[in-house]
Amino acid sequence: MIITHADRLNVGRERLWTSLGLKSETPIFYSSIRYGTPYMLNDSTVEAGIDENIFLVTGIAHPKPLVEHLERHGCNVRHRAYRDHAPFSENDVEEWKTTMLDSGIKMLVTTEKDAMRMKGLPHIEDLQIVVLPIEIQIQDHEILLRLISEKLYE
Repeated sequence: MIITHADRLNVGRERLWTSLGLKSETPIFYSSIRYGTPYMLNDSTVEAGIDENIFLVTGIAHPKPLVEHLERHGCNVRHRAYRDHAPFSENDVEEWKTTMLDSGIKMLVTTEKDAMRMKGLPHIEDLQIVVLPIEIQIQDHEILLRLISEKLYE
């Protein structure tokens, strides 16, 4: 069992086992989100700082933790949320450019997942886009990998 967003969990392990109806020997692992080093969309070898005023574009299921992360780090976030896996279009790029120009924002921030759907869009190179990697950290991941390996080779 892997519990996601463990950093937001307010319940103890025993209570969790009981509430989920698990046997006491069921291994539970906890995962949380970690944000990587931002980089430029047009050159992933260039690390990037993030401006104070940003336009965040997301097409992910739960963008709230990302917004909160950026705000905790001093960003004023204007956010355009799309549904999970939403395809982006040339019209979206034009909308982003207009929003940024009207707001005086110079930097668009997005996730790696969303950046992949932005690449190659017409006029995307007109925007300064910073990509923020989102990684999953699993507590005791070595033990989890060992358990998986043991099951695969049984």
